[in-house]
Amino acid sequence: MTKYYLEYDFDKSRFSAEDLQIVEILKEAGKKIGNLFEKQVEDDSLPGASFYPVDATKKELEEANKKNPKILDPYTVVKRDSSGFLYAVPYHEEYANDLKPVIELLQKAASLTLNESFKAFLETTSYALVHGDYIELEKAWVRVENGSFLHLMIGPFGSYADQLFSLKKAYNFNFTFTSKKETFNPFNYVEVIRNMLPPFGSKARQNVPPEKIKVRVDDVIAIGGRNAGLPARATNYPENIEMIKEVGTKIVVYTNNIQKRDGEMLLPLFRDFIDNDVQRTFKDDFLMTNAVRLVMAHEVTEALFQYRGGWERLKGMFNYVMELHSSIVGIKACGFQLVKGVITQKDLEAILYIMLMRTFSDYFVRLKTPQVENYLTGYRVFFNYCVENGAIVLQKDTILPNPSRMYMCADQLANVVMHMFAEESEAEAKRFFDKYTSEYMYQKFSDKLASYKF
Repeated sequence: MTKYYLEYDFDKSRFSAEDLQIVEILKEAGKKIGNLFEKQVEDDSLPGASFYPVDATKKELEEANKKNPKILDPYTVVKRDSSGFLYAVPYHEEYANDLKPVIELLQKAASLTLNESFKAFLETTSYALVHGDYIELEKAWVRVENGSFLHLMIGPFGSYADQLFSLKKAYNFNFTFTSKKETFNPFNYVEVIRNMLPPFGSKARQNVPPEKIKVRVDDVIAIGGRNAGLPARATNYPENIEMIKEVGTKIVVYTNNIQKRDGEMLLPLFRDFIDNDVQRTFKDDFLMTNAVRLVMAHEVTEALFQYRGGWERLKGMFNYVMELHSSIVGIKACGFQLVKGVITQKDLEAILYIMLMRTFSDYFVRLKTPQVENYLTGYRVFFNYCVENGAIVLQKDTILPNPSRMYMCADQLANVVMHMFAEESEAEAKRFFDKYTSEYMYQKFSDKLASYKF
């Protein structure tokens, strides 16, 4: 069994006989994707994992890319021949033997499903994985209708495993079904999403009509590949602006993963770290509801705010800037929802506290999964910015937050990061992050942190 595959218990009573057959077939596909991802990151101690030769420098790769743009293509593995020459091999060729049984399983599942939308996705994805047509793969994923009970993301998605260039995509498998959990009911958030089209950010993409934003809130059956090491709270694709104009964008929220990362880890830390007079006024269910709101705000922001040429400017800092931008601008957008009466002041305070405490909950995730640093870096920036501006006070063994000041910090930081995402270079972004990513909070609370065994 690969270490990059994870199954969840789920209620089978809602599944037809055909669905249960498909579940078993696609679980096998997920295990194989886990094995494939393990090949991609077997040198995970290196910033470039196994996407590049271990002895290749960043400068050498950039120079080689000038002659052969496939070197820094998101869907190639870079190798060195016997003469020392760098060359690129497309994923669908490099991993052809690994993908063959996956494709057979997808085709078998397609023959069983009675949902035409899901069937079309499985058939298109099978073809796309064989031929390396990742544009069609993403389009097929977006086009799966919300009426499909089962849902699947499979293929190379997300560049977080590439810590050298934030570029190469890693194989991923998220197999889910429509949730019935009231806290996560998407209809609770439809109005928020429709109103969250941002009224700020002149260079941002703001031309996606609300009807082209699909939202699913799903329970997870199994995850494999990249997300098995770092269970995603949610995801959104596509990333390409022109593709979004054509097919729209889709956001999928993963209930089990939010419960795993925020319910099982963040809530106990919140109770232990936040000043008692503050934290006792918040119930767990209320905090979890607002954890989902923060996830939604993050994903909507990431889906709608894209800046042309962002990766070319920010390069290795791109993922760090994007994730901080999505969270902090999402919180700024939540402030607008407070003014509109969509959320309450107490909701906004809970959202701020959830953001604050992820500085500690994802610290524990990082011990096993270094890729979480793409998110954790941004949480530390917010934490340190709040400390610098008096929005939180670090007491002997607790934290005393001032939510009004925290929101002011979020608002100021959002303006800084929006400009950074739209205009600044890798070097400029790095200077700012270097100023605010100190890890001193882990030393200060080291005794408390040592008592947890997540």
